[in-house]
Amino acid sequence: MKIIFKYFLILFTILLYFSGCQADNPEINISAEEFLDLDKTTESLILDVRTNSEYTAGHLENAVLLNLRTSDFSQKIKELDKNKTYYVYCLSGVRSRSAVKKMRKEGITKAYNIKGGINALMRNGAALTK
Repeated sequence: MKIIFKYFLILFTILLYFSGCQADNPEINISAEEFLDLDKTTESLILDVRTNSEYTAGHLENAVLLNLRTSDFSQKIKELDKNKTYYVYCLSGVRSRSAVKKMRKEGITKAYNIKGGINALMRNGAALTK
């Protein structure tokens, strides 16, 4: 009986951990539709956290490249204006979610992941520039 309980406890812990990893955090996510409907101001900035080659192939107008995978990414987010609002995207929303979490840890409270990334934006009519 103790062995079954131990296995149950281990399985329950694993399931609990992975369910928490997959949950959307509504505080950091914004849908592509919501983003496209926003009135973007001078107090906001669009960040593209993809690679240079992805950015060059096509990006949102006025988006600034801030590649998540560079060694100085953490230093660059420390230099960002903490009073601005940041809308962050990548290809599918995974890298941008990670970037937003790092930004929030650095005290940037108005950083938002565009859920679904550029794929979702394009499905909703966003135009890309080169």
